[in-house]
Amino acid sequence: MADSGLTTFASVDIINPYNLKESKNDHQTIVDVKATTNTNEVVIIEIQVGIDKKFADRALYYWAKNYTLLEESKIKYRSLKPIICINILNFEIDDEYDRAHTTYDIRCQETGRLLTDKFLMHFLELSKFINKVSNKDLLGWCKYLTSNNLEDDIMSITKENPVLESAVEYYKKFTLDKDLIDEYTKHEMYIRQQNDLIEQAKEQGEHNKSIAIAKNLFGMARLFSTKNIRPQLM
Repeated sequence: MADSGLTTFASVDIINPYNLKESKNDHQTIVDVKATTNTNEVVIIEIQVGIDKKFADRALYYWAKNYTLLEESKIKYRSLKPIICINILNFEIDDEYDRAHTTYDIRCQETGRLLTDKFLMHFLELSKFINKVSNKDLLGWCKYLTSNNLEDDIMSITKENPVLESAVEYYKKFTLDKDLIDEYTKHEMYIRQQNDLIEQAKEQGEHNKSIAIAKNLFGMARLFSTKNIRPQLM
C-alpha cells in the first residue's frame, strides 16, 4: 500500500480462506491468505507460481466473490468496506511494463476521477523486482520470496528489514517438517508438469496450424489447376 502512495493499515487478522458455496451451482473458492485489517478492510493474498495469463480474471472473481458472501438483507452499501487483492506472481502478467509492483482501481477514463475505493488490486511480478521496487520494505519481501538459497541470504535480508525475522522463523520450522517438505516437493513437480504440458500444447497448436494452412493452400492449388485458372496476385 505504501509503495503505491496509499494509506496503509497497522495490523491484520488472518481469517478463514474458504469462500463457501451458497448453492450447489456455485464455485467454492479458496484463497491463499485472507485477512481483515484494523479498519475492517478485507485483504486477499494470492500467490501464483504456474504461468496463467488469464490470472487477472480469476483475481477479479475472487474479489467479487467476497461481496457475494455478504448477507443481502444486512447490506448497507454506504458502509461496505474495501476488498484489497494482493497477487504475487512468479511470471509476467504485463510484459510491456517493467515495474514490478502495479496497482489498479476503478476510474473514469475521461477525467481520471476515482469511482469507488472499494476495489483495489495489486500485482507483484517477482521476475521484475530487481532495482524496480522503490519501497524498502517491499524490496525486502521480494528478496525473501525470490531467494535461491534463503539460508545464505537470511542475515542480509533480516538486517534490511527486521519484520522479516518472523517469516524466516516460519521458514525454518517448515524446512524441519518432513511431511510438509514432501507435500511441497510434490506440488512443485505438479507445477513443472503443468507448465511443460502448456508449452507442448502451444508447440503442437502452432504445428497443427501450419499443417492446416499448408492443406488449404494445397487444396486451392488443386482447385485452380482443375479449373485451369491462374490466381491473380494482388
